[in-house]
Amino acid sequence: MSKRVVIISLLLCLIGLWGIWDVIASLLAGHLRFNACVLFLHPGCALLLGRPWARKHASWAFGFFYATTGIATFLALAGIGSGTADYFAIVVSLISLAVAMLLHWQLYTRPFDEYLAESPPAS
Repeated sequence: MSKRVVIISLLLCLIGLWGIWDVIASLLAGHLRFNACVLFLHPGCALLLGRPWARKHASWAFGFFYATTGIATFLALAGIGSGTADYFAIVVSLISLAVAMLLHWQLYTRPFDEYLAESPPAS
């Protein structure tokens, strides 16, 4: 297993754990809020275990993240004409989209192809 596979898989797990923490913290504060990053924990753990289907599950999670972040960016941009735009939210959304695209692209590099092509260990 290459360093790239380990780092990307652990980052996906950490993103998922952060999403879970955010949902729990919002529930403890008396709010009900879903964080799309929760969806990254399952593919991250499966990638660490070398499951071939994990890349497809991660792609679905990235697709959902792209859609929700894109909608949030669009809603923040909608306030530009009225002067109520939240430029900080726009910049954070675009940076998070760029980081997500980089992580998603890494899933289709040669180290991941070689790692997922190997047969998973017998359990």
